[in-house]
Amino acid sequence: MSDNINVEVPGVGESITEVQIGRWLKQEGEWVREGEDLVEIETEKASVQIPSPASGVLESISKPEEEFAEVGEVIGEIRPGDPPADSGASGSSAAPASKASTGASTSAASSSREASSSSREASSDDSSAGDHASPGRSASEGQPASSS
Repeated sequence: MSDNINVEVPGVGESITEVQIGRWLKQEGEWVREGEDLVEIETEKASVQIPSPASGVLESISKPEEEFAEVGEVIGEIRPGDPPADSGASGSSAAPASKASTGASTSAASSSREASSSSREASSDDSSAGDHASPGRSASEGQPASSS
């Protein structure tokens, strides 16, 4: 008995019973996160991306690209599990690091926002000056400057 989770062709419309496998976005043996786009299928009307039903390794692809499959048909299998040690180690250590740096990032972001806000005010002053200058220029376009 297999503990693998089936990747099935979902119902994509009332009258659609068959789809074509467009492109596998992951290859056999690759780890995929639940909800991550796994395969693109094509119908007569649209292309649809099927998300992974679980986190794990794409164990097998039973319908290669360009082949047809029926709604409900199993087109692949996911072996559920955690990310591999090489990518999992960086993934799990990255989460605490990002939490630890959140305070610094927030401070930097608010400083950046303040600077950006100041820049916008200065630039809106510049642009309003430009706006005042523009009508004067366009009004006198083609006319000699008055000397009075």
